[in-house]
Amino acid sequence: MSHSRAIKGVRRAVLAALGITIMGIGSAWAGPVSVWGFDMTSKWDTALTVFSSGNGPTTNDDTTLAWGNNSHPNQSSLVIGPNNASGTVNTDGAFADSGIIVTHNNYVISLSSHILTSAALFNTITLTPVTPPGASQAPISFEFGINFDETPNTAPCAVTSSPIPCNDIFVISKDSLNQTFTYDGYNYFLSLFPESATGGINFLSDAVCAAAGAASGCFGFTTEENTSNPLRFGLTITSSPIGVPEPATLGMVGLGLLTIVGLAIRRRKLSVKTS
Repeated sequence: MSHSRAIKGVRRAVLAALGITIMGIGSAWAGPVSVWGFDMTSKWDTALTVFSSGNGPTTNDDTTLAWGNNSHPNQSSLVIGPNNASGTVNTDGAFADSGIIVTHNNYVISLSSHILTSAALFNTITLTPVTPPGASQAPISFEFGINFDETPNTAPCAVTSSPIPCNDIFVISKDSLNQTFTYDGYNYFLSLFPESATGGINFLSDAVCAAAGAASGCFGFTTEENTSNPLRFGLTITSSPIGVPEPATLGMVGLGLLTIVGLAIRRRKLSVKTS
């Protein structure tokens, strides 16, 4: 028997004694996950829904928030549908369509009626490695917070670019960014955004932020009056935290969703968790 064959025989014997196969080593050393499968559900956190004091009926359940009065054929509302979906997303890739859609039915209402002021979308997502394959990650749950302003339907508008009547305002919290999880010793960051908001997600002017009860430098989007505005949510998984640049850094220029992602990923190399 040659020397090299003897060494291979000893190596296999040691591995067998440890209960480890060559395939098992390959799996353990597979490296970071590049493609994930996901299953996601969303619902309104009814405990965190806030309506202003006023008159008229409201709805506050898992899929529908509605407010205003019945003087218009339709109440204003936020409706989730579908509220569960599945798909795949690439690590450090483009935003993937989550399949979750929230529609803002934006109708003129009396400002003396109940008006939504804030809400939270509760999301649960289960991730399963596809490349390389592996066992599912424990479900991740997180809130997507919204400050909302039902604007007056007469000029002057806080959103100066809006037609008359004025666009309503959504300010989104940063709670939906960088939900951290670790898989097989590697750190990942999960983020969720409404990717199809009209005009994209932008830094909002100080006046628009103030109208929605938010501090200067907020970011979000606006929706047109007397229309149904579907907001299709996208998600991304990155190897480094997404950081939203300060408005001053960008000269207060509108910042679209994919631009945020492109500017924010500071490095592509996956970081290994250290004890």
